[in-house]
Amino acid sequence: MRTLPLAMLALFTASCAHADPGILWVPERMIAGHAYHGMILMEDAAPSGRLALLSAADGHIVDVPDSVSIPPYMNHGVFPIIPLSGGSTEIFAASGDAGLQSARTEVISPRSEPAKLRVIPASPKTLADSMLAYVLVLDEGGSPVRVRGDLNVHLASSGSIGAPHGVTVRNGTYYASIEIDVGGTGHVAASADGLKPHRADIERAQGDITVRLAVAPDIAMRDSHAFYYVWLEKDGRPFRPPHAVDVFLHSGNADTASLSPAPGSGRYGGELVRLVDGVAKGVLYTGGRGQAVITASTAEFGSGHDELFVGPARVDLSDGGASVPIHRQNLVGDDPGKDAAPDMLLSWIYPSVTDGRAWAVVAAYHADRIRELGMVAEGGAVTGAVIEDITITPARLDGRTVIYASSNGGIEHKGAYTMREALTKTNAMEFEISGASHGEHELAVSGPGLEPGTARVRVVPEHSERFSLGIAPIPALPGAVQDVAMVSVLDESGAAVDLAGTLGPGARFLVHSDSARISGDAAPRSNSAVVRGSLEGPARITAILDGVESAVAELVPSRVATSLEILAPDTVHIDEGFPFIVHHVDSSGTPVGVASDLRISSSLGAEPDGGHLRVGDPGTGRISVISGVGASEHGITAVANTMDVDLRLDRAGLRVGQDAVLEVLSSVDAAYDLLTDIPFARTGDSTFVLTPDREDDSATVTLLATQEGYEPVSISETLEVREVYRVDVRITDPSGSRLDVPFEVVAGGARSLEQPPYSAEHRPGEIVIDLPAKHTVHGHGYAARSVAVDGAERAHSGPLEVSLAGDLTVEAVYAREILVTVSGGRGSGVYGYGDAVTIDAPDRDRLSFLVRDVFERWEGPDVDPFSSKQTFAAVRDVSISAVYREDYAYLMAVIAIPLLGAGGAVLYRNAAGFRWRVENLLERAAGMISAPKARKQRPGSKTGPAQKNT
Repeated sequence: MRTLPLAMLALFTASCAHADPGILWVPERMIAGHAYHGMILMEDAAPSGRLALLSAADGHIVDVPDSVSIPPYMNHGVFPIIPLSGGSTEIFAASGDAGLQSARTEVISPRSEPAKLRVIPASPKTLADSMLAYVLVLDEGGSPVRVRGDLNVHLASSGSIGAPHGVTVRNGTYYASIEIDVGGTGHVAASADGLKPHRADIERAQGDITVRLAVAPDIAMRDSHAFYYVWLEKDGRPFRPPHAVDVFLHSGNADTASLSPAPGSGRYGGELVRLVDGVAKGVLYTGGRGQAVITASTAEFGSGHDELFVGPARVDLSDGGASVPIHRQNLVGDDPGKDAAPDMLLSWIYPSVTDGRAWAVVAAYHADRIRELGMVAEGGAVTGAVIEDITITPARLDGRTVIYASSNGGIEHKGAYTMREALTKTNAMEFEISGASHGEHELAVSGPGLEPGTARVRVVPEHSERFSLGIAPIPALPGAVQDVAMVSVLDESGAAVDLAGTLGPGARFLVHSDSARISGDAAPRSNSAVVRGSLEGPARITAILDGVESAVAELVPSRVATSLEILAPDTVHIDEGFPFIVHHVDSSGTPVGVASDLRISSSLGAEPDGGHLRVGDPGTGRISVISGVGASEHGITAVANTMDVDLRLDRAGLRVGQDAVLEVLSSVDAAYDLLTDIPFARTGDSTFVLTPDREDDSATVTLLATQEGYEPVSISETLEVREVYRVDVRITDPSGSRLDVPFEVVAGGARSLEQPPYSAEHRPGEIVIDLPAKHTVHGHGYAARSVAVDGAERAHSGPLEVSLAGDLTVEAVYAREILVTVSGGRGSGVYGYGDAVTIDAPDRDRLSFLVRDVFERWEGPDVDPFSSKQTFAAVRDVSISAVYREDYAYLMAVIAIPLLGAGGAVLYRNAAGFRWRVENLLERAAGMISAPKARKQRPGSKTGPAQKNT
């Protein structure tokens, strides 16, 4: 058994409490010996997951693990619960993100033990003075438990309820019956050592039945007749008692109105009338002018009355033209308009509230309108005003045809009636109507030359107002013969009535069942009949009593599965399994087992997931389970996480034919789908390459992001696609270094001066790029050496005119100009930076080639001073001078050749080694001239023996 002290839980909570407390759920009820699961639900999914610590207040009742893990990016943490023994306890959870959570659960032990008492009266509401009730011993789940040994139960009651001080539940039984006196509203409470007490509240109902009496017409003709109507109402509805009710009708002025055609005799001033189904009607005979109060009195329900005026009367119709006067006053003296023809109609309908038929009365009158100055009080001040009263005189029926019409067709009647006298000379006639639809209805009656009249009636739904039977089941065990139900007679309000006073002392109940062994005849006991029998399973019983509506009830013994109970969290996260359990429960609602053979359905798409359930759609719905013993449903709310999704494009706008990378930025690793008319290719889980193929001012790109446990996200972006091309201009020196050489760009009729590096987008069409031939940068001159357009060499002088139909790259190379000045030699000129410069200082002839200037050396930087011809790189401006010496070799040769003869000619012809040969020749010649002098030694030569001149 693993329990974590509450102090440690609180310390853990205080050390790391912040947002998202989570929701802890455990099954409200569990059966010991079965396996269950609880769950903690976090509001948000954490990338690194969470840990929640668990503990049970009583480790002897349930066993829970020390902790539960909520995996990364998930919201559910599901943990096992093992119920060990019966009882109630609390389970705690402390998350690393939140405060302490707790949930209470009750464990039901399969072994039944007495745990509580229950008092069951035959009816919680009664009109009778006495009532039958039962005291039962139940286990914790509400099922009957037989006691071991007699159990004395103490009873207590309120002052208005009388009950015995105690009752004994005998050994081997689980109930005892008691009789209580009901003097008013109160309660009966039962208690016993070691058991939970129980109290039953009992209400003493009061009869609320009203006697209604109405007379029509209420202004009648002398020596004629009127109609009266007597009916009963209860709670604003027609009331039909189960027996006839005697009503005594009385006229307060027999000379004006009587129940006999011979008015004036006192013995005819009253008459006994019997109400059948709560209604009676008859005729009143009128005598002389005057006023009479008609009264209807009953011994059970009280009395009602109405007034009858005979002769002319002044009336006030100020309620908007309703045909029933709100004020009547008899006139003294001659009748105004006596024997005048009728010119107006009044009408009545009684009973004014009906669930079936009623009677309409129409009467004819002659009206005289009187206008006079009266005094009217308004706001505390009395002012003069013109008051219009109407004096009406009953006028005899003259055979005209009148039409009755209802406002909405909700009343059924003939429609047209002839105003004809029958019983006496009269100004009124009666006909029957019936309600076709429920609600308030208004009928209008009209005829030729007659001011119309109206009448109102309310039609209520028809149902039996008679007494009915009520069955109060008594919790029972299967198999044994026992008291299983109490049957009582109820009035319309559901209150039990006094059987003897209502139905007589001989009333007996007949009870039968087609699925249980039930005693068929039950005698009343304290206004209720006790039904005995044995129940093997659910059974339907029917109770019958002559003159009373029968009743049917379902009796189910305890510990027999009758329905299902589904236990599941109220809130779950989509796409994650959550625990649920379905119990078989008995008639008392006590779990008796765990259901396994189930069919499950849900509007949220619930599916089994390894003993758990999962729903795929967020929202509020219900989970329904069905098995062989019944069905159950549970309301549930499925929630989803939300993800942040955004789109990032690698360029500001889209170009026709050019790839653009679209990247999805999201807080979770979701699946993405792209919807767009722009051609694209997926290059990664969250990257796409768009390649527009046409222009569009408002191209739409829609991304759908989906991930289990998250609400789908749809975001749209509107992009502009243009057919443009990029023009890049790069200007460098030969080494590749950038040069800031300005140039002009002419495109779309606009001219601009640009500076490299240049990169811009242009619409298709002609574009001119004018590169200067030369330019000075930082005091150094540069000249265009080469220009390439998309890699192809172009002339590097003059503007470049290009028809732009694609991306364009212009690469120009400008070389620095180097000035080389060669004095006395060759090679002077302007060179590009790094170009090879070749200088040369050739010998020069003088005096007709007899004397020559011979190169001796160079004077200047960066040259080999003794090489007459050489090459070097142009890297800076240089000035070089060639230094010469005079050379007489040719002249001397001319002199020496004749002396040397043929050898000289040979030497002359041999160009190779001309110089040293000439020198040698000159030496020999000089030796011949200056002989016998020794030969002069050349500088640097070795001293040796004199050689013989040739």
